[in-house]
Amino acid sequence: MILRSICDLYRNGMTKSSYIPSKQIRTLRELTRLRQKYVQQRASDHNRLINCLTVNNYKLDMVFSNVRGISASRIIDLILSGESYTDEDILKCVSKRCKASQEDILRACHGLEFDKFQREKLKIIRDYIDELTKEIEKLDQLIAEACEDHKEPIDLLMTIPGVSEISARKIIAELGTEMDQFGKDSRVAKWAGLAPGSDESAGKIHSRHITKGGKHLKPVLIEVAWAAVRSKNPYYRCKFEILSLRLGKKRAIVAIARKVIVSIFHMFSDMKEWHPKDCDDCFVPRGLSVQKESRKLNKTVSTLKAMGMTEHQILKTIAKGFDDSEIKDDAGNSYDSITGEYITA
Repeated sequence: MILRSICDLYRNGMTKSSYIPSKQIRTLRELTRLRQKYVQQRASDHNRLINCLTVNNYKLDMVFSNVRGISASRIIDLILSGESYTDEDILKCVSKRCKASQEDILRACHGLEFDKFQREKLKIIRDYIDELTKEIEKLDQLIAEACEDHKEPIDLLMTIPGVSEISARKIIAELGTEMDQFGKDSRVAKWAGLAPGSDESAGKIHSRHITKGGKHLKPVLIEVAWAAVRSKNPYYRCKFEILSLRLGKKRAIVAIARKVIVSIFHMFSDMKEWHPKDCDDCFVPRGLSVQKESRKLNKTVSTLKAMGMTEHQILKTIAKGFDDSEIKDDAGNSYDSITGEYITA
């Protein structure tokens, strides 16, 4: 019965068609999704490599930031060679730029002897990771060629804090560059799976969870949001700090990702660089930021009092931050920062 009703609506032209991107975008989408699949497989095998070392009591991941780096790879090659080696041989494999101490490195490399099966397993994992890396590099070249006609949209996306060239390519592959099919920013946010739900009955809100759409686009935007709140531009960081106090960090980062997709919609619609209307306000503390800094000042004053400083010393310390030698409050009382006297009006 439901299927028949849908067919009747479609026959009478009362249903909207689904978004089907152009062939070029579909090809780019297939390449980026394949690349993402290979990256996930490489990360999985990287964890498997660390586990294989940990089983034999080699804690290289505790002293090296990347087990696939130059220093760690040399040490693994030395261990798998089957020949006897000394502590000096291990230290020769370590780069001079390594921040870990020699004692910690040697302690991490004093594990058990690899048996035949563990050694062969480790070699297979490393070879597979190298093979995946080569395939990813080939895909990067293909994706770069497929994005030659989209240089301007990629440059626009890279003006957003936290968006790299790889992320920009993924966004274009999933979203496209034409925003006419969405109509407004709320629809594109809903299509990306970042719109809050509306589970409400009898005036009672049961849930506000986001929708399940955007299986491939949503993770990219969440990744961009985390990079944006850590970037030098304070816009998304200020928004995140305010939202996280009320919603928590996980919900706040989803809200930031929604702000990013809304910005992308307007950027592609107007073909203008990223610059929100309230962007300049984030460089000057206002509203909640002023309240936050005031609470910090009150806490600092309380700490100084607990440390034994008098009110006269605290006022003199604060007065050093002002240009005027004489400071007056609302009641007309003044404090002379030069003489250190508090004069009552």
